[in-house]
Amino acid sequence: MVCFRSHGHFSRRSSMMLSKRSKAASRASMILILGKNTLSEWRRTGCSMGEILTFVAMMLKRLLVPFCMLWIFSVSAGENVPRQEAGVNWHGGFLYAHHPDMRHLVQKHFSSVEVYYHRQFSGKKDWHHHYQMPSWGLAAMFMPFPSDALGNAFAGFTYYYLPVANGERFSLNYKLGAGMAMLSNRFDRVENNRNNAISTRANVLLQMAVDGRLQVHRQLAFHIGVAMTHFSNGAVRKPNLGLNFFTAQAGLSYAPSVDRGIDSEQRYFVKPARWNMSLFAGVGVKQEMTRQGDVRPAATVQGLAERRISPKFSYGMGAEINGNANLEIAHREKEIETNALTPYRAGLLASAAFHFGRMAILAQAGGYVFNPGNVDGVVFNRFGLRHDISDRWKVNLTLRTHFAKADHFELGMVYQINRP
Repeated sequence: MVCFRSHGHFSRRSSMMLSKRSKAASRASMILILGKNTLSEWRRTGCSMGEILTFVAMMLKRLLVPFCMLWIFSVSAGENVPRQEAGVNWHGGFLYAHHPDMRHLVQKHFSSVEVYYHRQFSGKKDWHHHYQMPSWGLAAMFMPFPSDALGNAFAGFTYYYLPVANGERFSLNYKLGAGMAMLSNRFDRVENNRNNAISTRANVLLQMAVDGRLQVHRQLAFHIGVAMTHFSNGAVRKPNLGLNFFTAQAGLSYAPSVDRGIDSEQRYFVKPARWNMSLFAGVGVKQEMTRQGDVRPAATVQGLAERRISPKFSYGMGAEINGNANLEIAHREKEIETNALTPYRAGLLASAAFHFGRMAILAQAGGYVFNPGNVDGVVFNRFGLRHDISDRWKVNLTLRTHFAKADHFELGMVYQINRP
């Protein structure tokens, strides 16, 4: 190269055939390859400050041209296109000890990082406009837990980003997310018996958040809010007290285009004049009450009457019978007399559903009217998803709980008796 002066390398006179630009580029590239930028290194290689600046200008020119083309393309995309954003959130908060046996796990506050991307729905369906043009998104989270026994969590999940109130520069939004998380530490009877909250590495993640979004620049927004993140394996394996984290969050998001997204429109909705009657049957599994015990089956049969009162919401009431093979073992451990009806419970419930087209987020709460032994208390809950696959059939995936304590997952089918 032209910057070397001895030992058979090209002399400056023999390199006069090269242009000044190529000479500057070759010498400056040598500096960059060496990774040093001190004045002594410049002198040793024979490169002047002017040649270095010439090379930098050449590289900036090559990089800025495609960048400017991309920026012009994003701006020219117009205002009637779905908005998309990418961003990062910092979370700071604490583990909520909802059970006395896990208070030793609350050692300190903690912080975590979340990166995400979301895109506004197209507006082609009525429910997009009923929810003021929400977005769907993908997120990844790294969460160092506030206890050495718990370790760290790596999570990936999908979510809905739902506008609650929209202003010129500020909006209030609600976030609902679900996905999977891998935990570095789990319960082990010998090596990690202090972790009495989670016994599997793979767990379900649920997240709910309220997010305030302030537009600080045409393409840059500041976010601040609060979130609740839950980890559980659905009692597939014990112990499974579950983990509930409450955090404050703050972050920045970047939109590649300056459009305001697709505006929502008022869509006409006809309220049904009758109640919808349906039957649900679902199955699941649950480990015995004792740690490291056998996994046994559970099942639920439910009848439900629902009334749709808006395009987004319906309410209902119903009755169900739940069978759980672990109840007989729990009765024996507590020295409660058993009989043929011990594995069964029956209850009445109230139901609510938020509808997103063919999918609905379901929440139910009820009380037992037949509950031998009262092992799990009187109140039960259910949270999950239902998806229409036809006019009469739906797929159901829910988690049955007793307050914050998971009972078991339910996978099943729903049959609507009267045609909508």
